[in-house]
Amino acid sequence: MIAALMITLGLISPPNSLFMISEGIDIMRSESDLEQIYVICTQHAKYLLPVNAENPIQKLRELLSNPGFKTFVYRHQGSIIGFITFSKVERSLFSLLFFSNKGFIWLVGMDKEYLKHGYSRYLFDAAFNSLREEGVNHVELYVLSTNSEARQVYEHYGFYNNSEYDDFDNLVPLTYRKDL
Repeated sequence: MIAALMITLGLISPPNSLFMISEGIDIMRSESDLEQIYVICTQHAKYLLPVNAENPIQKLRELLSNPGFKTFVYRHQGSIIGFITFSKVERSLFSLLFFSNKGFIWLVGMDKEYLKHGYSRYLFDAAFNSLREEGVNHVELYVLSTNSEARQVYEHYGFYNNSEYDDFDNLVPLTYRKDL
């Protein structure tokens, strides 16, 4: 727990074997890591898994292996109990005009058994610290208005609803933002 606190405060870097799975095509250290993340996703299936996907675990593998994406996991007693996948928004003319030093959280999930125990704080803080090191000054994520539990968690960590529209019949996700 002391090491996790020191990582959260930015005093030491997370060791690869604890938090960071990997980056790029070899993002998974093992198929077991992917399978554990998939199990967490199935607990929150209506929010985290593509409903129409023919092979949802392959879709998850493809998402997590995107170049530039990072996935931090929280291990407890040798098992992954939570994860967060994020990236810095790549620089392009479009992003320079519309997103200044923006990060994005693509997926976040906790094993239901460990919800409301404070473990997600370590994941969010590790992601925020990593994004700050990359020069990111704010981070965004999407969440459906009907996912009140997730919205409450994000608001607890300093995110606010930055959408300029209402969620029309849950078809359009809300944009939540946090300044770093």
